Amino acid sequence: MGYGQMGKAVADALNGLGFRIKIWARSIREDIPYAYYYGKDNLIPFATGCDVLVCLLPLTQETTAIINYELMKHMNKGGCLINAARGQHVIEEDLFRVLDEEWLSYAFLDVLSQEPMPVDAPIWNRKNIIILYHCAAYINAEIGSNVIANNIRKFDQGLFNGLQYKPDLGY
Repeated sequence: MGYGQMGKAVADALNGLGFRIKIWARSIREDIPYAYYYGKDNLIPFATGCDVLVCLLPLTQETTAIINYELMKHMNKGGCLINAARGQHVIEEDLFRVLDEEWLSYAFLDVLSQEPMPVDAPIWNRKNIIILYHCAAYINAEIGSNVIANNIRKFDQGLFNGLQYKPDLGY
C-alpha cells in the first residue's frame, strides 16, 4: 500500500526476490509495472489474495484506520501484515481479532497507534506481533545540520528539487 519513493523501492526489491506485486494507492497513475489498484472502492479487490500486506502510506484522513478487520479478512489465510508507515493506519483491536482467529499468522509493526505505547499495553504480550523500533536512519548532528542548511539555501534560490509538503494531499 503506497507507491511513493519508499513504496517503489520496496516493490522493486520484493519483485526482484520473486514476489508477485500488487500496488494500492489513493489515486490513478500511469506506467506502473505491477498490478495496480487505486481508490477506496478497490481496497478489497487489492487485499484479496494477498499473503503479505506492506503498508507504506502517508497518514491522511483517508488513510487513518484503513487497515481494518474487513480488509485483513480478505487477505489469504495465514498471511501477515507489515506496517512501516504510521500506527494510526491499523485498527489494533481488529488486528488482534484476525490474529486470535488465526486468519493472519503474524504482524510486523514498525509503528504503533500510541507512541510511546504504555508498558502494560496488551500488544507487548502478543507472540504473533513483532514490534520493531522505528529508526529510519542515523545521521550525526554535524552532517544533519549541513544537509538541512544546504536544502534551505537551495530552496531560497529556487534550486531545491527534493520532496515537498503538498497541502492539497495532506503530506
